[in-house]
Formats: sequence, structure tokens, C-alpha cells
Amino acid sequence: MVIAVALVLKSGAGNLGFRKTLEAELSKISVSSFGILLGGLTAGALLSFSQSTFASTIMNNVLWQGSVNVRVKIMEQPLVGVESNAIVTLENNSDRAINVVGGGKSCSCMTLNLHQRSIPPNGSLVLNVAFIQKKPGAFHHRVVYYLDSPRQHRAIANIISFSKDPL
Repeated sequence: MVIAVALVLKSGAGNLGFRKTLEAELSKISVSSFGILLGGLTAGALLSFSQSTFASTIMNNVLWQGSVNVRVKIMEQPLVGVESNAIVTLENNSDRAINVVGGGKSCSCMTLNLHQRSIPPNGSLVLNVAFIQKKPGAFHHRVVYYLDSPRQHRAIANIISFSKDPL
């Protein structure tokens, strides 16, 4: 739209009328060009919003303050039928302690270690998840940690690995 208005102003076709000139210029734009133009305008609007004070206030006070980030590391290449370990790190980005009040798993092939349950302010908690892959190939299961944070009630860890047959 901005490009079309710029083209109208550049062409100096004021005699035809603004609306007619704008329609003529817009008819020259192909469907793919229009998609690119619309995508660019949308990205610009989102970028503009994200840089505004209002959006900054929303992001800092509502979404991120008191949130818990999750990192997962598989300790070794899993073998079918052999217990493997994933290290789950829960990072507390708030200025108060957050407690893990429970946990759930998407498969009985996993065992959760919830001995320590408090994540210190601006600190982290390292937990172990033991799992056994029952067949070769891709492994993707989910662990949910339930939190006592008023801003975030759960943290989800995706345990993803690819196993091979034992020799």
C-alpha cells in the first residue's frame, strides 16, 4: 500500500484522481508481490509494536517476570532396552523462590527425580529423568513439572532422542 501511494505521488498523475491512479498502480502488482508486500507490512507493524513502551511493559511484567525456562540435555546416546538419563534444568527468572509441587510424564518408560523441589530466586534446579527406549528410532516424550508460581503453573520438558540397537 505504501509502495502504491509512493508510486502515485512519484508519477505525478494528479489529473486522473488519486483513487483511479491508486487502482491503476495496484492492478500492476502480481499476487506474489502483494503477498510479499503484505508480509513486509505485517512484520513492520509487529516490529513497531514490539518496540513500543506498551509492548515492552506487557512483555516484562506479564510474560517473562516469574517465568521458568527449561533446558534438556541427553547424557549419552540411548540404546534400546538400556536406561538412559536426561538432565532437565529449570531456570527461575524471578526474584522469589518457585517450588516444583509435582510432576507428570507422558510414558511409563520414564522415571522422575523430584527430591529437591525449590528453585532459588534467579537460580536453577537440575533434575534427572531416567528413561528406557523400548524400540529403536526416534523417542519423544514429555515431562510436565507443576509449579507454585502465580505467573506460570507448569514447565514442560521435551525429552527427544534417537536410539540405536545395542551391539
